[in-house]
Amino acid sequence: MRIQAYEIEKKYRFFSLPLAEQFFRQPNFLWRKIGILQWYLNEKEDTDLSIRIRLTLKKDEEGFKEEWEIGSKRPVPHHPEQRVETQTSFSFSECPSDVALTLEEFGVKLPGDLDRYPVLAKIRYIMVKPLKIVRVAEVVLDHFIYPIMKRGERVHLELELRDKTPLPGQAEQFESLFGRLNLYTFARDITSKTYLSNRSLAERAFEEGKCGFGIEMGRMEIERLLRAKEPFGR
Repeated sequence: MRIQAYEIEKKYRFFSLPLAEQFFRQPNFLWRKIGILQWYLNEKEDTDLSIRIRLTLKKDEEGFKEEWEIGSKRPVPHHPEQRVETQTSFSFSECPSDVALTLEEFGVKLPGDLDRYPVLAKIRYIMVKPLKIVRVAEVVLDHFIYPIMKRGERVHLELELRDKTPLPGQAEQFESLFGRLNLYTFARDITSKTYLSNRSLAERAFEEGKCGFGIEMGRMEIERLLRAKEPFGR
């Protein structure tokens, strides 16, 4: 099923890995984690629209489960914190004819080899508690596995408002959340830094010839980190 959603979110980068760990380990915080591999399929000339295929891995008592989806994102002009997102799930193995149709809706052909595209891999920690924060916004920490970055630059945070209606007090909402999470000493706002977007990070590594991170390697590394008890690959 194709879903279109409106995102209102801000992104932050922690000043250092120890500060990210300190934030993560606050006693009133509870997290769950998933693994993400995503490939960017669209031509670089369209700097606004991002078309991606995402593989999400989740661990449960029975092992690891995979979910595939294709999606597109386009920012709202003059509002870097607002984006329109469209996505739909599919399966490579169960319905190849439906896959081709799904991708046609997004203006791309089903790639025979995903390793030929810019890729990004990360472990995502999704906040479950405190409820007073989670009811207002989705809070996630992304620990980037690939592209490889300096230790102090590997963890980003996203705040996405549950209320999808743009409001005059939107900036105040983010400011309030930032304060309630006590983020002032932990991270800085990178929402308007397009060179730090997921797509830009993946494309830059691809252009530099750093394309040795294939799908099987990605699966293995994500599964290893999902099994780990300590955060951020410790």
